[in-house]
Amino acid sequence: MIYLDTVDSTNTYLKKLADDGAPDRTAVVSAMQTKGRGRMARSFYSPSESGLYMSVLLRAAAPETDITTMAAVAVCRALEQQFDTKAEIKWVNDIFINHKKVCGILTEGVSCGREFYAVLGIGINVFEPEGGFPEDIKQIAGSVCSLTPDKELIKQLANTILTEFFKIYENKNYVEEYRRRCFVIGKTVILPDGEKGTAVDVDDNINLIVKLSNNKIIKIKTGEIKLNYE
Repeated sequence: MIYLDTVDSTNTYLKKLADDGAPDRTAVVSAMQTKGRGRMARSFYSPSESGLYMSVLLRAAAPETDITTMAAVAVCRALEQQFDTKAEIKWVNDIFINHKKVCGILTEGVSCGREFYAVLGIGINVFEPEGGFPEDIKQIAGSVCSLTPDKELIKQLANTILTEFFKIYENKNYVEEYRRRCFVIGKTVILPDGEKGTAVDVDDNINLIVKLSNNKIIKIKTGEIKLNYE
C-alpha cells in the first residue's frame, strides 16, 4: 500500500501508476486530497487527516457497478468491525451512519490501448474535520466517530476494507447483504428524472425496484436518487 501526505486525487494518481504498469490490487491512501472527486464530477471534501481517501487498482475488473456495490458492503463491514456503529447503504454508492453520509464510492473504468482496468475510489469521513463541514454539505455529511484523529486507526481501517473487499470480489456472494443494508427500501425516493416513487426492493443485479404513484413498477439501473426529505 502506498501512503501519501497529500495528492490531488488518489484515483488520478493511481491511474497514472496503472498506465506505467502498476500491478493489480495496488492501493493508494492519502491523508488529504486537494481535488477529490465524487460521482457526476462533483468535488469530494477531503481535508487533512480527518478521513480515509483510498484508491485500488483492479486489472481483471468486473463491471463498474459491481465493484462499487461490492465496496459498499466491504466498507460497512469494516466500519462495524472497527467502530461501535451501524452502517447502512443509500443506493447505490453512499454509506450512512445515524442518517448522515460518511462515505462515497467512485469506480472509474479506463481503457489503455487494448487493456481495460478499473480504479476504485473510497472516501470516508472518519473524524469530524477541524471547524466542521462546509456550509453546503453540513446538513447531509457526518463523520464515523468523535475520536481524536489517529493516523494508525485510518491505516487499520484501510487494511480492513481491503480484506473485506477482496473476500467479496473473489466469491461475489454479497447481494443479499447489500439488500439488507440498503435503507431506502420502503421509503419515498425522488428519481433522476424528478418523479417520485417508493423503493420496494433491490434485485440480484443491484437495480433499484421502484413503485410509482400509478402503481407501475420500474427498474432503476443507474443514476442518483434522493430521499423525500433531502
